[in-house]
Amino acid sequence: MLSPGQRLRSLIDELEVDQNKFADKLDVTRQTVNYLVNDRQQISREMANRLARLSGHTPGYWLQSEFAEDSDVIQALPARGATVLVDEQIVSAVESGLVAIDPFDPSQVQAASIDLTLGEDIIAAGGNAQRLRPGQSFELLPGRTALVSTRETLRFPNNHIGRVGGITKIARFGIIAAHGLQVDPSYQGRLMFCLFNAGVRSYRLVYGEPVISLEIMRLAVPHSRGKIAAQHSPADVEANFTLARVCLEIVRRWLESRVETETVDERVAATIAGLGVEVIAANEKAAVESAVSTALTTFHKSCDNPRLAAVASSYRDFFAAHAGRLHLSHDEAHRVALMLGLQVESGVILLRDEGFLPLPHGPAEVALSSIAERLSTPVEELILALTRSLPAEVDAKVTPPRAQTTSAWSA
Repeated sequence: MLSPGQRLRSLIDELEVDQNKFADKLDVTRQTVNYLVNDRQQISREMANRLARLSGHTPGYWLQSEFAEDSDVIQALPARGATVLVDEQIVSAVESGLVAIDPFDPSQVQAASIDLTLGEDIIAAGGNAQRLRPGQSFELLPGRTALVSTRETLRFPNNHIGRVGGITKIARFGIIAAHGLQVDPSYQGRLMFCLFNAGVRSYRLVYGEPVISLEIMRLAVPHSRGKIAAQHSPADVEANFTLARVCLEIVRRWLESRVETETVDERVAATIAGLGVEVIAANEKAAVESAVSTALTTFHKSCDNPRLAAVASSYRDFFAAHAGRLHLSHDEAHRVALMLGLQVESGVILLRDEGFLPLPHGPAEVALSSIAERLSTPVEELILALTRSLPAEVDAKVTPPRAQTTSAWSA
């Protein structure tokens, strides 16, 4: 077993820095570091928080009175080379605080992975956010997609990564899980990933049930040696999806103004002139939403398929001709700029060519086409960028209203 000072000394060795540089990273004096590594001073809660931000371990990990050596925590690992943790190693890593999985259920640990469960956050197609509670579920329709999160919050040290994949339990029903290549070293937060129903039947996703498998791998050496690992939080992830959802909703509302509806045999037909979109639904709200979703989905898919180049061209022409009426308020322009990767400071959008575009104030608005012109980018490309971060189709079971109404949506 290692004392807190010995464990801290091993961290300094891993980062390949001296005590002076290590003190700078912690924003403390060298004398404080010297006292800590020689066990002349206990690790306080504040210091544990600083060490957690630097190392990727939890604060609780650094408040232990003694530490298991790597050979005790991760048995039979070679000195060099990446290694996948097996069942007992996963349990030991979590119980020792080396890796944090909260909440942790040992029954979800498999031979060389751990199953993670469905959390509360679901962003359904169309950007509609839902929040599940224990006992609640979400119905994923055939051919539809949903962005979901894990119930568990992860925290990796700087020498561990994760690999994510689907689980057989739901894969046999045609549910495909899509995530990035890996969970990076020092990652902190819940995992958010995409589930696609490739089956022919609806599948009910239940809060707290396993949905994805996590493989944990120890690296040969820590990443970014001598550098503080990047920090992530559930709030950051949620903020990114909220931003994408808001930008998608801005375009959807504008497209709704192009939809015309008509009651046909107690159902509502919705069309978008110029795009050839025609849909029929049980009520006006459902018809309008379906028409907009159909338009955006067709635009996305045609841009990705060379065989549909003619369709993509007609959609681009439509957006180029009519997007001049897509006006943005101060808050909307701010969010659009952030979504496009632009910086906003003191009410001004900083453009890539060192120019700038003032945000509108009060009731004033700015056209999206003006931003596109200043960026020397076709406005249809901006619309594509603002709507591709989330699925465009709508998953919803709409209850027909008691009375049908007819209204015209015009520009």
